[in-house]
Amino acid sequence: IAIALVVCTAFYSFARVPFASRLAGLSAGEWFSGTLVPTIAVSAISLGIGFSIRLSTAESFGRFLISASACEVAVLALSWRWMLDASEKTLILEKMHRAFRRISG
Repeated sequence: IAIALVVCTAFYSFARVPFASRLAGLSAGEWFSGTLVPTIAVSAISLGIGFSIRLSTAESFGRFLISASACEVAVLALSWRWMLDASEKTLILEKMHRAFRRISG
């Protein structure tokens, strides 16, 4: 099932490239270098971190928590660094700042 999900998702993503180029004026090369390559890199690094934790620790709920936390931190940090531009980072920081102000009163 996982392989079918990956294949279908990949096909769906590639099929959307011509549509996006017409709709948003984004070329296939820009999509490849600006979206696909960073996404694959972030996913591969996160997978490597999770797999290394799996190999180095005994099976337990703690291993699951550590692995999930480490992978999530890696995805967030690498996505922030490689996938977001300055305007997207600014928007996210503003939204987080507003949310923290509401929570703190």
